[in-house]
Amino acid sequence: MLIESKVAAVNPLDNLIAHGDLKLVVPYKLPQTVGNEFVGIVKQAGSAVKNFQAGDRVYARTPLDNMGAFAEEIVISEQAVAKVPAYLTDEEAAAVPLTARTAMQAIDLLGISMGGMIAQEVVALIPERIKYLILAGTGPRGT
Repeated sequence: MLIESKVAAVNPLDNLIAHGDLKLVVPYKLPQTVGNEFVGIVKQAGSAVKNFQAGDRVYARTPLDNMGAFAEEIVISEQAVAKVPAYLTDEEAAAVPLTARTAMQAIDLLGISMGGMIAQEVVALIPERIKYLILAGTGPRGT
């Protein structure tokens, strides 16, 4: 799909990549257009694309091998994007993908069931390590 990027979020990951701090983990070839999460409008959808069409408002955390959210346009697969909920502004939505993925990875690593009482399950798993559990943190990994 060809997406016209409207808003791109800037987060600590972008800073690490720009400074080369992740080159041992993900060796990006330079020059590289950075940017990991964005909101945009679908300009074109290929014939194999089933869930999106031109004009759809979408957001994504770009795949590691396909950064470029800071560009005006980005080509990205259907599997990497989702439709933006109508209640989010572009600016709000651009900050969601990487934050949501980080939260989901933590839930998966801890083996917490979806739909459960997450706070209670986390405390039950590792009570000796939990002093404070702040829900709805203000940053990508909570604060």
